[in-house]
Formats: sequence, C-alpha cells, structure tokens
Amino acid sequence: MTTSAEGVSDGIHHAVLRDMAWLIVTPDLVTLGDYPGRPTRSALGLAEEQHKWLDTLLPRVQALDGKLATRMGHYHERLWQLLLDNAPNTRLLANNLRITQCRNTLGELDMLYRTRDLPSPIHLEVAIKFYLGLTEGPEEATSQSRWIGPGGLDSLALKCSHLLHHQLPLSRTRAAQANIAHWLTPRDTGEATTLSNLLTQQLAMPGVLFYPWQANLPPPVGATAEHRRGWGCHQHAWPSVA
Repeated sequence: MTTSAEGVSDGIHHAVLRDMAWLIVTPDLVTLGDYPGRPTRSALGLAEEQHKWLDTLLPRVQALDGKLATRMGHYHERLWQLLLDNAPNTRLLANNLRITQCRNTLGELDMLYRTRDLPSPIHLEVAIKFYLGLTEGPEEATSQSRWIGPGGLDSLALKCSHLLHHQLPLSRTRAAQANIAHWLTPRDTGEATTLSNLLTQQLAMPGVLFYPWQANLPPPVGATAEHRRGWGCHQHAWPSVA
C-alpha cells in the first residue's frame, strides 16, 4: 500500500477519513512555551496500522454525512473530537466547555480527555493554521509577526499570544476547575488532592507555513523542525512558478 507525500495511505478513500489520517500524521507548526504538543500516535493507541483503525470509523463517519461543520476551524475541531472519542487509548470527557464567572463568559476549553494509561484529565486546545511568510514586514526576519493568515488580519504572533496568555491558562482558573470537576469521575481524579495538581494541558496546531518563492526567509521563532512547508508567490510570478 502506497502513501501520499503527506503521509496518508492511498488505501483510504473516504474524504473525511483521509482528513483524519492527515490530522494524525501532520506535525505541529510551533512549540509554545513549556506546553507539550499534540497527543502522540502512541498515546492515541495508533502507533501502527492506523489506516485499518480508520476503516472501522467509516460507519460513524457515514452517519454524519451532511452534518459536519463546513467552516475549517469547526470541522477541524470535530475531527479531533471523533479521534479522541474513538481512538483505542483515549476517551473524550467534554468538548467546547464554556467557562463562566458571575454570568460572564471567560472562554471555552476546546477538549478535555484522558488516556487509558493515565487517569489524569488533559485539556487540549486545537487550531489549524495556514500562514504566508513576508520577506518584508514588522520586526526581525524570524518574527512570528511576519507570518500572516488570509486577509492579513491574523498572524502567527497573534495566535500564539492568545493561546499562551488566555486559552491554555484558562483551565487553571478557579472558575474552570469548578466546571471541569463536573465532568470527571473518581477514576479521572485518582489520588490527587487538587485538580490543579492533576490537570495537564496540550496544544495541537497542524497546518502549513508558505515560504516566499525564490526568496530567503528563515522559519519563525518557535517553529518545529518538521513543520509542513509550502510555497507562495505574487500573482504576476505564477507563470514562472508554473
């Protein structure tokens, strides 16, 4: 059985299952502070022959035909929910967990899950991002601000800052911990005296960084060595590129 350049088996034909396969094998774009990255294939229980496991999901995916979100970010989250809820070694405890305090919404936790091996709950934030590198722009050439999203309103720097200072720390707040406790069982909490000592956090951010065509631009600060790379060019340069 052959695989594509992106590591997806050619034997997987259903579009949603191919997207899930891509999600499993695609590296994170960046490493963010001390937060660990995505759940590993070993942690998911998918270290080997993941295509066979994906085949077992076909009836569930077919039952969702026409019901999956069409916006990329929401669709990406739904794929992670399917993955964590059905992988051999994980169990999804909650998703889109809204955190409120005095009737004010502080934010949402993307996912709360656990593994069979470790009962400790894990808060997982997910984002799928495609950024275009600028040869000229703010700060140094390695700045995350040089990498912009569609429309130029988003950047790798803005996303990383929001994750680092808001989304990931949110699960450590008292309001979040009180909410999280409602979704846990004695097995999830084990012998821990406080939820704060028990909870861990992870970030999964697959995607592609598009480097300028025929221009030298170093990777941004924090980029993983194995991140997916693409190429970008101005419209007038397309005939030469093609």
